[in-house]
Amino acid sequence: NSFLGFENAVQECSLQLPQVTMSLHQAVLDNLPPTPTKFHYIFSLRDLSRVFQGICQADPQVVNNAAILVRLWRNECTRV
Repeated sequence: NSFLGFENAVQECSLQLPQVTMSLHQAVLDNLPPTPTKFHYIFSLRDLSRVFQGICQADPQVVNNAAILVRLWRNECTRV
């Protein structure tokens, strides 16, 4: 687990991130299907790995509660 040095609340929240991220991925696939004119909505598993790469670089001194982890997750999802 990448979150061993983090607060307990952050560790518990981190366990939910994979399922929530997959739900987001499915929602994007369902609601924003690629079309010939809007092919840029493609959200692949590579993008999901980038989300987790960003999250795994978090500093325990900065991400010290679950709300900050969720904000980081949201930021990484919009960044990719």
